[in-house]
Amino acid sequence: MLAGFSVTIALLVTVLLGASVTAWLWLVRRRQGETTAGIEALADMRWREFSRLVIEALQKQGFEAESVETTLERGPDAELRLRRDGRVWLLACKLAGARSRLGAASVRDLAEAVRFNAAAGGILATPARIAADARKAGDGLDLFDGRPLWALVGPMLPGGAA
Repeated sequence: MLAGFSVTIALLVTVLLGASVTAWLWLVRRRQGETTAGIEALADMRWREFSRLVIEALQKQGFEAESVETTLERGPDAELRLRRDGRVWLLACKLAGARSRLGAASVRDLAEAVRFNAAAGGILATPARIAADARKAGDGLDLFDGRPLWALVGPMLPGGAA
């Protein structure tokens, strides 16, 4: 009788362990794969589409875009002007490959533009990874790269889940 009880316990532990691994694979790994695919899809977008998507996501956080079309016509090196609580913010959308790194120069450029325009703050959005030294140069800026970017814009896309 004791042997039957041990076999039952062993089977129960095996089933619970298998269910746990399956749940982890389904919930965690699947979401990681979706996030990676989403970031790669963002990197494949045109700059205007990417910028509009970021602006739309930021509007949900209380930002309002100032003359988006005029700013977008200036091209990918232009900072987009946003307003929140009556204060001007600058947005830089840097489109790069999902597996590439954005260096300190891009972050410093935005920081300098924020100071020059006396803006309340700056936001940099890119599907690329922002390098560690670039993050240091971005003190006071909101930096959205990779997963944080996907968390921001993923819900805006059909079937997107951040």
